[in-house]
Amino acid sequence: MSPTRRELLVAAAALGIGAPLYRAHPSTFSQMTGRHWQQDLAFLYAELQENHRDLFHHTPEGRFRSAISDLHRRIPRLRPLEIVAGFQSIVALAGDGHTFLSAGDLYRSFPFETAWFDDGVRVVRTTPEMQHLLGMQIKSIDGRPIAEISGRLDSVIPQAENAWYLLSQRPERLRRAELLAALGVIDSPDHVRIQGDDIAGRPASFDVTPLPAGLPDGQLEIALGPTKPATPDPSFGWARLGNGEAVHLQFRRYDDLARKAAALFDDLRAAPPRVLLIDLRDNRGGNYTLPREHIIEPLQNMPALNRKGRLHVLIGRHTFSAAMTNASDFRRETEALLVGEPTGARPNGYQELHTFRLPHSQIRVACSIRHYRFDSAGRDAIYPDLHAPPDWPSLMHKRDNAVEAALAYAQAAGHLAGPS
Repeated sequence: MSPTRRELLVAAAALGIGAPLYRAHPSTFSQMTGRHWQQDLAFLYAELQENHRDLFHHTPEGRFRSAISDLHRRIPRLRPLEIVAGFQSIVALAGDGHTFLSAGDLYRSFPFETAWFDDGVRVVRTTPEMQHLLGMQIKSIDGRPIAEISGRLDSVIPQAENAWYLLSQRPERLRRAELLAALGVIDSPDHVRIQGDDIAGRPASFDVTPLPAGLPDGQLEIALGPTKPATPDPSFGWARLGNGEAVHLQFRRYDDLARKAAALFDDLRAAPPRVLLIDLRDNRGGNYTLPREHIIEPLQNMPALNRKGRLHVLIGRHTFSAAMTNASDFRRETEALLVGEPTGARPNGYQELHTFRLPHSQIRVACSIRHYRFDSAGRDAIYPDLHAPPDWPSLMHKRDNAVEAALAYAQAAGHLAGPS
C-alpha cells in the first residue's frame, strides 16, 4: 500500500534527530542503511509537496505516489548510487527544469561530451588522451541503439519544458557512469563500448573507462566548433568582428551586471558599431530584472543601434530560465531579431528555487516555487525570427550558423558594408 501524505510528513519530521552534517559524497553513503535512504525518500516527497508551486502540474499525484512506493520497496536491494538515480527519476516527475536533484558530481564521468543533431549524436568535446573520439557519431553503447538510450535518459530529465530542453540535458546524463548503469544503458559503470562512425565516416568501436571520481569537467579541453571571440571576461565579454562594424557580446552570467553593462555601453558609444549581436545561447539564467535596466533600457535610448537588422539576440537550447525571459524582453521592448533555435525553457512555466538537503545523504534538491507567464500565446518556447540551429557539418567546419545568419541579414539590409 502506498504511504499517505501524513505518514510521509511524520517520517520526515522524525529525521531531525541524529542526521549527519556532511555534504553529499559517495564515500559517506556506505554509512547509510536502507532505512536511512527510505527516510530520505519520505523527506524528499514531503518537501516537494510542501514547497513546489504545483507539484502535480505534469504528473498526476497517483503516479507520483506509485513511483515513490515502488522505489521505497526496492531500496534494500539497490546500491547507493542506484538509489540516487531513483531519486532523480522521482524528482524528474515534477516536469520542470527548475526542480532537480544535484547528483552530477556524485557519479564518475566518461571523458566525452555529446551533442544531439537532426542527423545523429556526435562527440563534440573530450580529453587530449581520448581525442580519437572527437567527431564520432554514436550509434550504440554496449549494443543498445542510441534511440533506446535517449528514452532511458529522458526518464531522469523533466519532460514539461520542451524538446530543446531534452536536447540540452541528454549530453550531461550520458556522461555519468553509475547513472547509466542504473538506467540499464550500460552493463557496467567501469567501462563502455561505443560503436558508430568516426569523424571520417568509417565504422569505429572504442572501449572507454570513466574518469576518477571528483575530477572536473574542465578536463574536456579538446572540442569541435567555432572559436568564440577572445574576451577578458568570458561570462560577459564582447569583441569586434571583421572590420569592427559588428560587436559580438557573449552574455553568459548575470553577476556584477550593472558595472559590466556600463563598460559595454561606454565602448559602444565611444566607437558605435553598425550591428550588435547579444549572445544568450550559453546563458542558463540569473536575475531577469537586471538586463531590463542595464541593457534593454540603454539600448532603447540608442535609436541608431536599436533597429531591425542591426540588433540581434542569439538564442538556443541552452537559453534557460532568466535568459529565456530576457529573450522575450528583447523581442517585446526592442527592435531585436532573435536568431538561432528555440529556447530550452517554455515562457509560461515554473521558475525560482527553493533548495533543501536530504537529512541523511545530504543530497541537495531544488524545486520551483513560482509560476510565470511571459507569453500570451502559450507556446512551448521562445522561437527565433531567423531559424539557424547548430548542425554537424557547420560544427565540423567551425562555422557558427546563428552568427552567420545574423550578419547575412544585416548585410542584406544594408547595415554592413561587407562580410564581417
